[in-house]
Amino acid sequence: MKSGIQPTTLHDVTKMPFERLALRGDWAQFIGSVPAREQWTALISGPSGTGKSSFCLSLAKELSRFGQVLYVAAEERLKSGTIRIRARLMHVTSRRIWIHDTTSINDVTAELDTGAYAYCLIDSVQELQAPGEETLALKERYPNVSFIFVAQADAAEKRSVGGHKVRHMVDIRIWTEADDDGSRWATNIKNRYAPTMNRFHLYTPPQHTANAQKAHKHKSDYNELKNRIANKGARLWKSGSS
Repeated sequence: MKSGIQPTTLHDVTKMPFERLALRGDWAQFIGSVPAREQWTALISGPSGTGKSSFCLSLAKELSRFGQVLYVAAEERLKSGTIRIRARLMHVTSRRIWIHDTTSINDVTAELDTGAYAYCLIDSVQELQAPGEETLALKERYPNVSFIFVAQADAAEKRSVGGHKVRHMVDIRIWTEADDDGSRWATNIKNRYAPTMNRFHLYTPPQHTANAQKAHKHKSDYNELKNRIANKGARLWKSGSS
């Protein structure tokens, strides 16, 4: 059965209007020209303790300038105080970021059904009690919501909870890592809206600030980053890899 969709010339495509999200500063360079009124998706992965949740909290703050953000805290309980501590340390606060302390996908869909949210961050897909296909289906069920998924590095490949498939179905893939000086970095591995291998500094322990400034001057190429990650027992996926 035909869909009724007709082809469009490349000339007409280049003339189509496009409104990008007006991200500020480093966010504009790192996340890129993501659409303001269309869905986009991202996967944040990396070994434990490399700053994935910190990155997401900072990203949520920037995105909250444009709409309500649902932050699904599937790994951390609000009563544990860890989210509160991280938010205070990173000076992140917003009345437009809603923290949902749940591992139930039914709780997530109930919130998204309200139509109140423009963005949804799920931290992490491994802890959400749902098959991977059901997690992925969220982006189809809510086309007006942009999704940011978080996955542990090893589980993203080995566990059948969505990480393996998510990395091939998102617009942006970001890898987090810790340098030898203790600083945390995020790196674009795949990005349809910005150059890949663009590094983003998350934070540095106070005693290592000087060393981090030196590290910032050195930009890793893909092979160097791949070798460093491989030495830590994880994998780095390049666009199109299996």
